[in-house]
Amino acid sequence: MHSLREVYYSVIAKLPDAQIPCCRTFVKWNSFGCKFASLAEGGMVYLLLIIVGLDLCWSVAKASHRRVLWEVAKLLRAPDDSFSGYLIQSNIIPSVAYLRARLPISLPDLPTKVDCSDLGASDAYFGCVKGK
Repeated sequence: MHSLREVYYSVIAKLPDAQIPCCRTFVKWNSFGCKFASLAEGGMVYLLLIIVGLDLCWSVAKASHRRVLWEVAKLLRAPDDSFSGYLIQSNIIPSVAYLRARLPISLPDLPTKVDCSDLGASDAYFGCVKGK
C-alpha cells in the first residue's frame, strides 16, 4: 500500500497539466472525499445529493474527526430509538427513497461500475474507501 504522498509524487505530480494541485491540497481533497464516501456508505449517494442541495458540504468537509462521520453513517444504516434515529427514519430515509425512485444513478466510469440505487452495491463500494 502506498501513502498519499507517494501516490502524489509518483502519479499526480507527473501529469502534464499546469494546474496540478500541490501535495497538501491533494491530501486535503482526499480527506474530504473520504468523509463524503463514509456518508455515501451509510446513506447511499443520494444522501450526498441532499447534502449538496441543503448546502451542507462545508459542514461535512470541516468535520474535524472522521469518527463523527463514521458514527453518523452507522446511525444512517441502523437508526436507533434516539431523537437522531427518529429524524433519520422520518426525514432522511424517505428523502433518499424518493430520490432513489425518481433518479436512478449509476457510476459506470469508476473502477467498478456502481448502481447507486442498489444499497448493497453502494455500501460495498463506498465502504472500501479508507481515509486517515
